[in-house]
Amino acid sequence: MKLTCPHCGAERTVDDSYREKMVQCPKCEVSFGVFPWRKNSVSEDVEISPVESSALSETQEEPLVLSDLAPGFDEITPDKGETEEPENEPTQPASSLASSIFPIIGVIKDTWDETKGAKASIWAAIAVLYLVMLLAEAAASFLTISRGGDGTTSVGQGFDSVLQLCLSAVAVIFTAGLLYIGVKKVAGEGISWKMIFSGFSFSGQIVLATLLQSLFVATGLLLFVLPGLYLMVGYSLTLPIIMDRGMSAWEAMEASRKAIHKVWWKVAGAFVLMGLIQFISAVPFGIGLIWTVPMFVILVGVMYHRLFGVEKT
Repeated sequence: MKLTCPHCGAERTVDDSYREKMVQCPKCEVSFGVFPWRKNSVSEDVEISPVESSALSETQEEPLVLSDLAPGFDEITPDKGETEEPENEPTQPASSLASSIFPIIGVIKDTWDETKGAKASIWAAIAVLYLVMLLAEAAASFLTISRGGDGTTSVGQGFDSVLQLCLSAVAVIFTAGLLYIGVKKVAGEGISWKMIFSGFSFSGQIVLATLLQSLFVATGLLLFVLPGLYLMVGYSLTLPIIMDRGMSAWEAMEASRKAIHKVWWKVAGAFVLMGLIQFISAVPFGIGLIWTVPMFVILVGVMYHRLFGVEKT
């Protein structure tokens, strides 16, 4: 497969075994992650991201220097036949690469553009979510009444707590499916309201990740507040990562946190701005929510694809 350095444009052909690994360009020494366009893709084209790769194997401690790979690969050559750096063109520091691909206004603009053609599917999925949850609540109430409705005893309280935990777990799984619709829409793939059920294939990891996030965020908020806010934003892409890359709960949490770390303020700012837009849109009888509620779903998809270096087909 062919790799192109996102920093200097140099190219090199490497073996497929370097997918999902961090490599280092021997020309400009910038490290970048090698990501397949899709996890089920059979294409030889590989997208690369200059963002610190959090989706890489935790066993890889240092980037693989391309010049040190096994012999037999093509020699790396500068893009467009250039043999030296332009004198009047300063090199962009590697530390600024992540920030340069995440302008807040650009993210919101992309979110608005991607919402076109997705509103019907997203609203249909939301309707299914609320209908299923309403039926689940009714079933829980029926079970409570059928056992006598005694919630004062420890057994009764425990039973009610288990029911509420089950309902919360179902809601989280549906939410993951809803966010996945946004990821697929930004990827340029067809979407359907039926994708709201796609989270059930990863239900165990989704529920476990939600429990761990809640525990860590709550602990951070109770201790010093700021750590809790940091983790709340840092873990915001955990569920899409689990569903799109099939990672475990902890791997996805760390993948989300590390990818967001260098652009934390920008991600937080995008969420705050989107919240303000939703608040304003709700003022005229909530009519604007027809557009802004789907926009929040798409926003997660835009963030996911910007931070993980995936482009549309």
